[in-house]
Amino acid sequence: MDLNECRKEIDLLDKELVKLFCRRLELAKEAGAAKAARGLPVRDPSREEEKLESVSAMTEEAERPSIRELYSAIFRITRAWEEEQPVPGEKN
Repeated sequence: MDLNECRKEIDLLDKELVKLFCRRLELAKEAGAAKAARGLPVRDPSREEEKLESVSAMTEEAERPSIRELYSAIFRITRAWEEEQPVPGEKN
């Protein structure tokens, strides 16, 4: 595959990733509301670690650190959405 073909495929994947991530953010808001209604904290470290292990297991060994880093960022961002506050360190 040449560079232009790679870039086209990456662009298609990015479009799908954005769509899926936006849906994840919508669900994070719903989860935040459900947690608030039950008096539960937004952060659940054991659930996050379970999820990190689960998504890491879906990848090759060499990819696991990157996947863990990606999902750690996803958790940080979605926690902010669950709390309906800006992401710490980000400008509005």
